[in-house]
Formats: sequence, structure tokens, C-alpha cells
Amino acid sequence: MQTAVAAKTVAKVAPASKSLLNTKATNANPLEAQSQTVDVPIDEVRAVTLKVSPTYVNDHVESVTLKSFRKVVGYDTFNSILKKDRDEKKDISDYYNVTVSMMIKRVPEEVAAPPLRDPFDGTKTLSQSLDKGFPYDDGDNTTDDMTPNWSKGARPKASTLVGKLNGENITKDALVNLVRDTDAPITQGLVQLGEMKSDGDNLSTLFDHNVTRGALKNLVTDKPAPITVALAQKSDGDNLSTLFDHNVTRGALKNLVTDKPAPITVALAQKSDGDNLSTLFDHNVTRGALKNLVTDKPAPITVALAQKSDGDNLSTLFDHNVTRGALKNLVTDKPAPITVALAQKSDGDNLSTLFDHNVTRGALKNLVTDKPAPITVALAQKSDGDNLSTLFDHNVTRGALKNLVTDKPAPITVALAQKSDGDNLSTLFDHNVTRGALKNLVTDKPAPITVALAQKADGDNLSTLFDHNVTRGALKNLVTDKPAPITVALAQKPRATGLAQAKDDKAQVFTLMDQNVTKGQMKNLITDKPAPITVALGQKAKVAGLAQAKGDGAQVFTLMDQNVTKG
Repeated sequence: MQTAVAAKTVAKVAPASKSLLNTKATNANPLEAQSQTVDVPIDEVRAVTLKVSPTYVNDHVESVTLKSFRKVVGYDTFNSILKKDRDEKKDISDYYNVTVSMMIKRVPEEVAAPPLRDPFDGTKTLSQSLDKGFPYDDGDNTTDDMTPNWSKGARPKASTLVGKLNGENITKDALVNLVRDTDAPITQGLVQLGEMKSDGDNLSTLFDHNVTRGALKNLVTDKPAPITVALAQKSDGDNLSTLFDHNVTRGALKNLVTDKPAPITVALAQKSDGDNLSTLFDHNVTRGALKNLVTDKPAPITVALAQKSDGDNLSTLFDHNVTRGALKNLVTDKPAPITVALAQKSDGDNLSTLFDHNVTRGALKNLVTDKPAPITVALAQKSDGDNLSTLFDHNVTRGALKNLVTDKPAPITVALAQKSDGDNLSTLFDHNVTRGALKNLVTDKPAPITVALAQKADGDNLSTLFDHNVTRGALKNLVTDKPAPITVALAQKPRATGLAQAKDDKAQVFTLMDQNVTKGQMKNLITDKPAPITVALGQKAKVAGLAQAKGDGAQVFTLMDQNVTKG
């Protein structure tokens, strides 16, 4: 048994987003129906929606198209520098440069309505009942009233009216003149007025030149001026100027004004598009390819690429296939699916741990976007006068630490910088030490006397020692611990070399008072070790008795037949 189920008709549901509907305004403002909205997708969470609305009732915004948008990084810093009003607080707002194009329609105003009918006449309109005046009058005057005939007091004889044309009276005489091709009286009068005036009369001034009646007549009748006639009679081959070492003729300028192609342009247009003009990346560049590039016509390879599928794998990145569609999304700044999924996650999720503290997704976003943390904001709101520590029995305030970090000089430094370098601060060797001299010492700037000494010769004799002259160069060598020439020569002698290599302390070094001086004795002398004879003498009883003797006249020994006493 089969059961037939009737298909239910499902009504179409309108889109949830109002931006997808081109709805009309429902309120009393008539300009809402003439407005358009545009969405700027600055992120994956919420786009910026703008409404473009006119202010004039006859203007209609037909469409608004988003061309481009870009986030401006550092706009707050640039704007604060431009306004010369910088703040320590970081501006957490984002700035975007958005470019749109719009199609606007302007509806012209309606033509003025015809005037109301004359309330005193039920058949004629107000315009029909009014007197139009000369020369559209109703026959209450003649056409000769404005001609020179009025001064003669002569008036034409009354004419017989035969009809009306466009609200004007048509007389018998006018019809006769029309058939005979005779001038009307008003035409004759105007001609006589023209004869009374000269074409040489000045009517106005243009560019410091007088404009005569004859010149205006020539302009109205399109008659060329004398200078135009003279220019037209000149040859097109005359050279008027020079451009890029080439003569520019009158004919070339005429062709440029009239947009006539030059002979070389005509010759180029007749060449084939298949001719090779240059080479790019080992490929021939034809004239046709260059034309396509100038006219923005896609090349055959571009057309072929546009027809390929977005799912084709083009390369591999981190063991993942990169498709053509993914590259297109990257170029057009379209977020990847993983980016959309990440944007929908909560900022409170813990991603890692730093110093025993949880690092949330929101904290990482604030770090990337340079948004200050809550503790930073709280610190920025504290007073610069709070004492944070103590240094040399002085309080160190928050403001002082800020000045130290930003390299801002302390008040005492500013005060010292404003003092004179000539002030005496101390005395050294009976000489005054000025502030400028101390600055030169700290910055390693040589004193004037040092500069003067450096310019003197090393051969100048400064003093005498043991009947020998002591030069400036010798003193420099002594200060810098540079050996004298005689010391270098002695160090190079064979005997000194052999002595230095001798290992036995009994090796003879030199002779003093007919006694040999050994290497060991020299060592004892340097290390302050007593000689054997000194030790032996010290152990003698005579020496002991002598040591106990109180008088300085006690005899110790004999030197050169002379007694040497203790005193």
C-alpha cells in the first residue's frame, strides 16, 4: 500500500543581514530612500558599515563601491606630532584609509508651472491679456516709433488689418511688401541707424586693446581678422622653435592642434604586430605584445591561467599543499579558514605560561597590537612625586626614574650646564682650577699647555744630569717606560746575553774595587739578602761587644789607615 504525502510549500525566508537588502526607508525622512550603504571588512568579527546619504532632495546615491582599504600604522603618533600635543597614554584605536567610488544622480528641478489665469477674464490667460510692448504690441503703435522717422513727425497712414499671426497684426501693406520682397520700415530704420555710427567706434577693451564695432561685426559674421589672414598666408615649413635639437615647424604645430598624426606615427601604425622589438628573459617582445600592455589587454597566458582551477596544487609549505585558490586569497587579503576559526575563539583561553603566570590569547593580541596591559595603565596613572627608593640618603621619585629612562637631564644638571666655564672650583699647586678645565679633563680634551708642549721638538735640552744634557725626547721615553739607546745596546751585547743564560749564581758579572761581583751577589742585593761576610761579621764577639758599647767613639775597623768609629 502506497501513501502519497503532499509536498508542503516552504516560504522563502529573507536574509538575516539587512545589508543584503536594498530596502526603502520606512521613516518620515525622504533622503533615506536615496541613500546606500557599503561594508568595509576590516576584520573577521565585524565589518565597518558606512551609509552615504545626500543632503539635497534631488540627489540620489545610486551605488557605492569599495575600492581599497588599508590599516594606517602609527597614525596616532604622527597626528600627535603634527598637533604638537603628545601624550604618554597610548591610543588603542585603529585607523583605516578607505577608498570608495560612488555613482550619484542629480534630478533637475521641474519647469515652473504656467501662471494663473486672469481672474477678470474667464477666457484669456494672464500672459495673453498683458501688453507685450515693442515690437510685440497689439497695434497701439507703429514700428516706426523707434526709427529716425519719429523726429520728422511723419506717421504712416492707417493700414487695413487682414489678420493676426502669433498675436501680431498683419496689414495689407505688409503682405504687399512680403510679395514684392521689399524691406520693412523697421529694417530701413535700423540700416539708417547703422549708417549714422562708425565701425571705428570703441565699444570695450580686451587685454588692454580697444574693441571696435567693426571687429565685433567681423566676429559675428565669422570674418577673419587681418592678423589671421596674414598668419594663414605664411608657409607651414617655417621654423618656429626647437625641441630636443629638432626644428618645430608651423605645420607640425597645426597638426598637433588639429590632432593630425605625424608622418612617423602613420608609418608606425602600418607596421606589423608580429615584429620583434626587444628581448625579455630570453623571449622575444613583439609590437603586438607592447600594444596589449599599453591598452591593458590580457596576454594569452593570463587568459589561460584565469581558466585554471583554484584547487590545483602549486607548491608545498611546511608539508602542506599550497593551492592556486590559497594564493589568490593571500593576494586579495582574504582570511584563511584557520584565521576565521582563530578569530572566533575566546580571548580568555590560556595559551602558555610565563613566570608562573598564565598568558591568555587576549594578552598576546594586546602585545601584537601594542595595547598597554592593565598594570601599565595603572602605573601611568600614578603620580611622579611618589618615592620609590633611596640613593645616598636622597629619595628617588617616579618622575626622576622616568627622566633617567627618557634621558631627560635633572634640574641640577640643567643648573650646572648654565654656569660659566670660567668659575674657579678649586686650587692645585697654587693654580686655580676652573670648571672649563675640569670639563676638558673629563672629556679628555688636552689643556693649552699640553697642546703647546706637543708642538715642541724632542731634541730641545731641558736640564743636565751627570754632565749630560737631558732632552725632551729622553723625558718622554722615561715617562712612557721606553728604554734608552744605551740600554738597548747593552742588552744586545754577547756578554749580557751569556750572563742572562747562565744558570750558576757564581758566574762573574763585573768587577768592583778589584773584587769580582757574581750573579748570586746581585740577586742578594736586589732581594735584600745579607752577604756571607756580613753574616760572619755579625757573629763575631767584637761585633757583639761593639753593639753593646754605648759611646759613639768606639772603634769598629780601619779603612785606608783611618779608624772608623761607631758614631
